[in-house]
Amino acid sequence: MKGSGNSIPNIKDVYPDSYLVDYYFSGFNKDYKGMDWESLILVLEEHDGGWYIVAIVHSQWTI
Repeated sequence: MKGSGNSIPNIKDVYPDSYLVDYYFSGFNKDYKGMDWESLILVLEEHDGGWYIVAIVHSQWTI
């Protein structure tokens, strides 16, 4: 995961054998200097030879 806020990420604790795809947006407003970043994380696991999304996680900058 590229961004991190004040929450402890636990995706790998819950899904230890997963593969993560992180769609990271560094920010939308230049005035905020990156403090408006967001991330959409797809969590995939292999099952019977196929990869399936088992979780969708949203993360963003927090105080």
